[in-house]
Amino acid sequence: MTTVYDVPADHLIRKVAEELKKRQEIKPPAWAAFAKTGVHKEMPPEDPDWWFIRAAAVLRRVYVDGP
Repeated sequence: MTTVYDVPADHLIRKVAEELKKRQEIKPPAWAAFAKTGVHKEMPPEDPDWWFIRAAAVLRRVYVDGP
């Protein structure tokens, strides 16, 4: 059986982000369109789906490292 450890992170995160976008319960907050991803950034991300990608990456880290 394939686990999170067997799949490359970029492939897994991309697929999980696509699945998160399909779910009605998961929506980015209103401020996500204006938020920067770090203090060193001047502008918000150009990708409109960045919030789903970030959420998928956090879910993967929680699975790998534990809550």
